[in-house]
Amino acid sequence: MAINFSTMVYFPAMNTFAVPCTFYPVMSRPGVGPIDARGILSTQELNILAEDGSIVASKKTIFDILMAEFDVLPQQMDQVYIPYDCNGEPRGLYEIIDRSENGGGQMTFTLREMRQ
Repeated sequence: MAINFSTMVYFPAMNTFAVPCTFYPVMSRPGVGPIDARGILSTQELNILAEDGSIVASKKTIFDILMAEFDVLPQQMDQVYIPYDCNGEPRGLYEIIDRSENGGGQMTFTLREMRQ
């Protein structure tokens, strides 16, 4: 039996954990105004091995969306404003630096914080 991950798994998760956001489609749809949406924001810990053998700790900010909620998917260099995270902490403006899809209807963006 096939499972539709988009509707049976990701949609309920989005309803539980998503925060509002505004996409600025500067690359995917130039000239089109902001698009209100939602997504799940999270941070992953990274350990990077330096040339001298030491380990540098860093973080990677990601933002997941449901692909079905977009008629044109955001792409690299588009911007997204996330006013707050799921804990109510203020966030800000980010640039999409990478994107990947999981084959089940969810797209993950790697974000870089933009200084305002």
